[in-house]
Amino acid sequence: MTDVEKTNPMELLDSLVIAAVPKASKVPKYGGTLYTLKPEEKDCQFCGVFSCKSHVQLSFAQASLLDDSDGLL
Repeated sequence: MTDVEKTNPMELLDSLVIAAVPKASKVPKYGGTLYTLKPEEKDCQFCGVFSCKSHVQLSFAQASLLDDSDGLL
C-alpha cells in the first residue's frame, strides 16, 4: 500500500484544495467542510468535501463553469 493509499481521503482532498487555493477558509457545514474565500458570504463558497458511508464526495459550486477539456468532471 502506498503512502497516498494510507492517507485519509478527507485529509487528502483538504490538502489538495488548500494547495490549489491557499487563501481559502474552511467552514464546517452540512456534515462536511465547505471552502470559501469569504466565510461571511455564502456566494463565495466554491467547493465542499463530505464523508459518506462508502465514499467521499467532492462537490463544486457552479461546476458547469469549470474548464473540463479532458471530460473528467
